[in-house]
Amino acid sequence: MRILIADDSKIYRAYMIDLLSRVEGIEIAGQAEDSPSAVEAIERLKPDVAILDIRMPGGDGILALETIKRNKVNPKTIMFTNYPYPHYRKKCMDAGADYFFDKSTEFEKLVETLKKLAQEASYTKKVETGFKIASQEFVPNNQNGRTKQLKQTRQQKFPLL
Repeated sequence: MRILIADDSKIYRAYMIDLLSRVEGIEIAGQAEDSPSAVEAIERLKPDVAILDIRMPGGDGILALETIKRNKVNPKTIMFTNYPYPHYRKKCMDAGADYFFDKSTEFEKLVETLKKLAQEASYTKKVETGFKIASQEFVPNNQNGRTKQLKQTRQQKFPLL
């Protein structure tokens, strides 16, 4: 699972990258220090998960969240902030955030959530790979016209999760 970290603190980004890169199934796709570069990096790199701080230069994490959701870029979004106030939480969730964590008290919860998402991504990838292999094994290779029809039928009967 590919993650992008957007936070204005270079030290905090380095800490997060060091810690999260050790978690099985997690790859750091990129990082950003402000809202505009976060939006650009998310659209360019297409991470599976974007971790956004609320307070950043050039706008904020909420503006970045609203922009990526409006532009139909759909990574899971985690707001990770030192400003866990109810009005921020509501605004983020209304804007489409999937999770909202307090940096000072919920770091372990963030890591556990990322581990869970990485396990789910790994399972989904295995199911998709297994389905493709099964499709190829059960479809005759010697009948060109019929091969395509059998693949389509099998996919309709057994849709992916």
